Amino acid sequence: MIYGELGIMPIAIDIQCRTVSFWTRVINNVNTDIITKLSSKIYKIMYYNHSSGILNIPWIENVKNLLCLSGYSGVWYSQQFVNSKWLIKSTSQKFKDLYIQKWRSLITQTTSTNMYKYIKADFTRSSYINTLPFHLCKYFMAFRTRNHRLPIETGRWHNIPVNERYCNVCNKQKDEYHFLIECSLFKHQREIYLDRNTFIRPSFHKFSGLLNIQDSDSVVKLANLCKILVKYKQ
Repeated sequence: MIYGELGIMPIAIDIQCRTVSFWTRVINNVNTDIITKLSSKIYKIMYYNHSSGILNIPWIENVKNLLCLSGYSGVWYSQQFVNSKWLIKSTSQKFKDLYIQKWRSLITQTTSTNMYKYIKADFTRSSYINTLPFHLCKYFMAFRTRNHRLPIETGRWHNIPVNERYCNVCNKQKDEYHFLIECSLFKHQREIYLDRNTFIRPSFHKFSGLLNIQDSDSVVKLANLCKILVKYKQ
């Protein structure tokens, strides 16, 4: 969820891209008439030993897996390519696309993202990050990503079934929707920070739209309310 909010890739993707980039520089020299780089000479020996089954070299196997994963198994088995810049750019984009697919799958399947999957559809940097000051951004992000101590989350820590995590005041399920839109405990704060129409006729559609609101003043008010909710302990 944090990667999705920030719209950034994990460091593993950068490592994969750098690995392929380094490999292309080594191979460029291997395929010349006279090998001038020591690294290329060593690679040629390593590749021969690995492909012959004499030695098992994890780095060689890793490069092979990366190229095959990105759909360039032909490049690996031929040990040559037409253009290194094209290969680096293509594999880099493929690694990112594969990660985004995995991210979407995890967001859909993981129980802790039950709310998040309805409020975040695209793997892009959320607009509120550029709008809110750091202290409010932190609390708003914590609320959106269920990094809080509201009962819907603390109940999971104690293995309480989701359908049994009820609000002690309202006798309704104690999730983010309830505390932000419905719970009588925060009626006064809600009237201060939210538009009246949001909680007079509440719906999940309004809740989802509220968490994706673009107006700067409204986002600041919402973040202030989320700060109160995140700090709340029941």
